[in-house]
Amino acid sequence: MRLNPRSGYLALAVTIAGTSAANAQNLPAATAATPATPAPLVAQADPPPADPQADPQQAPKVEPPAAATPEAPRPPEELLRKMIDEQLAKGIKPKVGDVSMHGYFRAGYGVSQEGGRQVCFQAPGAIAKWRLGNECDEYGEFIFSAPAYIGENGFVATANVMFDFFVPTTSQGYTDTFTPGNNELGRGIGWGTSQLYFDFAGVPFLGEGAHAWIGRRYYKRDNIDTIDYFYWNSSGLGGGIEDIPLSGPVKLSVAMFEADGPGKANATDPTLPSLPLRSEMGLRPDIRVYGIPVPGGELVLGVNPVIDVSGDTANAPTNTTSGISATAMHVAKAMGGTNKLVAQYGVGSAVGNNGVFGSLENSSKANFVRLLDHFDFQVTPKFSANLVAVFNRYSKETTGQTDARIGITAGARVSYAFRENAALIADAGFDTVSDVGDRRNLFKVTVAPSLVANKGFWGRPQLRVFATVATWNAAARAAGVDSGGIYTNTDKTVGATFGMQGEAWW
Repeated sequence: MRLNPRSGYLALAVTIAGTSAANAQNLPAATAATPATPAPLVAQADPPPADPQADPQQAPKVEPPAAATPEAPRPPEELLRKMIDEQLAKGIKPKVGDVSMHGYFRAGYGVSQEGGRQVCFQAPGAIAKWRLGNECDEYGEFIFSAPAYIGENGFVATANVMFDFFVPTTSQGYTDTFTPGNNELGRGIGWGTSQLYFDFAGVPFLGEGAHAWIGRRYYKRDNIDTIDYFYWNSSGLGGGIEDIPLSGPVKLSVAMFEADGPGKANATDPTLPSLPLRSEMGLRPDIRVYGIPVPGGELVLGVNPVIDVSGDTANAPTNTTSGISATAMHVAKAMGGTNKLVAQYGVGSAVGNNGVFGSLENSSKANFVRLLDHFDFQVTPKFSANLVAVFNRYSKETTGQTDARIGITAGARVSYAFRENAALIADAGFDTVSDVGDRRNLFKVTVAPSLVANKGFWGRPQLRVFATVATWNAAARAAGVDSGGIYTNTDKTVGATFGMQGEAWW
């Protein structure tokens, strides 16, 4: 792919990984994962002109480029910044007014073995669900990025805005519009603005490669895409400086985010949205050092305090708390992919699924421990896989139960590309959760013949048809194992769905 030096600056820009999630830190997913995004495209230099005096028999042989190492989806801002740095290093200046749009979406539908529309399976109390053939919604996000100012010294200010939409299973099949009705925007579709921020690159005194930013954004999200689980995710409204060079490959990022208390029902009109009290607020520093060379790879260390700055008022006395969490992550390249081994611990208001924040009204005794490992690899051009193992422990002060909640997730997704644009994708995952009463277990497996963009594990777009089967124990059934609640009051321990889904990021 070739870039026009003037207008092609953003032609390689960001792609979004997607993910929906069952809680606020996810995309969907972020993400969206959130989501989820592939490795950035890199501009290919034009070959040197041929020497007319050279002997054609002695012309140098041009070797084909080596295949790129597969890379997990990355947040769009990271890809954009990498592209900015690469282009500035080449002396290529962007042009104010250039706009790039990239995004992510998934859409599809299914039917249940019991009749009616698709239901999705998840162990009650589990932190996430296995996504393949098990997503009962439509989700998309689209980011627009453009340089707003370009200085002669290499300084570049970039504006970024992302819009997202979400259609739950209860609204699939309806026509969604922007026409207001019943005090809602459209029918069955939710629109939002998940990112809106400015980024400054090329500020000389910040250090080579450093960036400053302020706004609302997805920030350095680490997730397991196959279960759409964002285990280290500070996203929100804030600002900071990142990629500050320290020594050699080691870099530092420092940011400060705001944190609101939980939403409160409107006493005057309960039909209005629940909003946090003005008096409930916290500050969330995010400090990370990464690129630390260690045997087998690199080490990433981070600390995420929550500083309670809430105030008391006569009408709304608050009962809020501070907290702190810490994360250590070992990153290793192996078998054409990446392995991440992670340990996390947090207390107080820092206790949450996202690893950095839960609620300002958490008990000061609340705590969590998380250990996980996820490994994606590309053994051959045709065969790739992702392995996942997660251990979570939330204290009883966190869950409100009489015992701590312990959850274990383990499984894998595999892909075999039997043709250039066709693959057989399958996953199998197990979740078990205990806190009070009997342990809740669920096992799920999906097979999905697919049309694919390429043979790689992270290759998108993909068009899939799928068959999903799940089985569970009586304790899980009693607590609810499917999104439609159709198995709760039965004696069945097996369910199945069939359908189709498209997923893309670009």
